Amino acid sequence: MVRAPFQILAIPYRKDADGKLEFAIFARADYPSWQGIAGGGEDAETPIQAACRECNEEAGLTPDSHFIPHDTISSIPVTY
Repeated sequence: MVRAPFQILAIPYRKDADGKLEFAIFARADYPSWQGIAGGGEDAETPIQAACRECNEEAGLTPDSHFIPHDTISSIPVTY
């Protein structure tokens, strides 16, 4: 299996009626842990396009949802 050229991490959120943020963290079905939405880029996708696709696949978010890139980006060479 070829590793994706990059990975994304998305943490969906919304503001409640009082303007407070609510974050969506998901329980994994195959392992006892919680996480945001994660996945690898495919083909010629940009990181934002991959995040949109993964959020749609994993949480049913529509492609017109608003995405804000993280301020911090980290990378590990694909050879690892």
